[in-house]
Amino acid sequence: MGFVRKKQAEEMLSKCANGTFLLRFSDSELGGVTIAWVGEQSEVFMLQPFTSKDFAIRSLADRISDLPHLVYLYLDISKDQAFGKYYTPFNG
Repeated sequence: MGFVRKKQAEEMLSKCANGTFLLRFSDSELGGVTIAWVGEQSEVFMLQPFTSKDFAIRSLADRISDLPHLVYLYLDISKDQAFGKYYTPFNG
């Protein structure tokens, strides 16, 4: 979503289904990216901001893939549809 304040993100997500999430620039961490999502009780949660150092270790797409409670990118796009082509292939 880009530049969306925490309160605005909470309002946007408050009417969405469990597992819906959005990405926003952090209010507290310059250049940081926060993931906000709707939990099981329709409560909105915010992850601690990811920084460029975090993304140097593991990409944003892979971090989203790692979190099973993130299901739909706001407004109702499957996370795999939105980010799947950016996931690091598993070489097991």
